[in-house]
Amino acid sequence: MSAAIALPIVLDVAKRVGAPLIVDLLKRHLGEKAGGIAGTLAEQVIDTIRDKTGAAGADWATPEQLESAILATETEMQPELMQAYVDAHAHAVRLQLAEMDREATWTWAWRPATMWLLAVFWLWSLMVVPLVNAALRASIPVYLEQLIWLTTTYMALYMGGHTIKAGLEQWRGQRA
Repeated sequence: MSAAIALPIVLDVAKRVGAPLIVDLLKRHLGEKAGGIAGTLAEQVIDTIRDKTGAAGADWATPEQLESAILATETEMQPELMQAYVDAHAHAVRLQLAEMDREATWTWAWRPATMWLLAVFWLWSLMVVPLVNAALRASIPVYLEQLIWLTTTYMALYMGGHTIKAGLEQWRGQRA
């Protein structure tokens, strides 16, 4: 029996017999419907349950055998499952610490500052100036061409600078 068919069955039985680690693993890594590609740990759980039922090939064991196999797997694999959760949490903490460990403020602050400045410029040009013009019957000009050009230049530098740089280096390498 394929894993795509077996996963919903195992998930249902694991819910029924009260195997919270297996239910959580299958839900977290495979979604509520337990579809898609199974992770390595989820595949190990399914294979262990299948081995404990003694079913071979496309045959599945009786519901009672499946229930006892799930409970045995929960007990047997609990250290591995807990270690996987601890490793995932430790990795998340290391990632957050690396993001917080920044050098001088100016090395990163120019990006959000420029984004906020561009947002203010767009708000000014599209909201404030037209409202002031309407309220005061004034004719304050709005230069959207320059704002579009400024925004495009920033986006090219911020979003595409490394791509352009890599393309130029590759092009120079081919010419040499």
